[in-house]
Amino acid sequence: MSDDDSKSQPIIVIKKKGGHGGHHGGAWKVAYADFVTALMAFFLVMWLVNQSMEVREAVSGYFQDPVGFMEKLKKGGSSVMQGGSSTIKMFKYDQDALKEKLLQQKKILSDVGANLKEAIEEMPDIGNMKNFVEFEVTTEGLKIQLIDASTASDSAIFFDKGSSHLKPMASLILTA
Repeated sequence: MSDDDSKSQPIIVIKKKGGHGGHHGGAWKVAYADFVTALMAFFLVMWLVNQSMEVREAVSGYFQDPVGFMEKLKKGGSSVMQGGSSTIKMFKYDQDALKEKLLQQKKILSDVGANLKEAIEEMPDIGNMKNFVEFEVTTEGLKIQLIDASTASDSAIFFDKGSSHLKPMASLILTA
């Protein structure tokens, strides 16, 4: 080999780094769990300080005899609060009355939707905008949809494109 060949070859130095040190353990998880438990107990105490004497006595009764406390609830005995009625009886509803009330509410919402639709249709100035307002009775209540679907020949119906300001005709519909 000549001197030129040895000068042109790069010298590669490989340095090995030390190991990571292995698994560090999870003792922090135990400390964190203790902290969260203490924090929960602190907030429970703060909540209790702000409660009435009846609530304090009920919580105290639970911590003094948790099994007996739960047995009273399972049997439907008197409620935790003094002078209360059975905990199970409190949550019984008349299903027929609830269904009847639900039907009445749906009818009322349907009537409101029909009245609004009629008021919009009687407005002479809005033209075909009334076709872009839909009313639907859902489980949440009366759903009113303003459909701002512009066609190629029209501009947007309720809003100008890229704007949050209502057009004057849209304001008329909303005040109906």
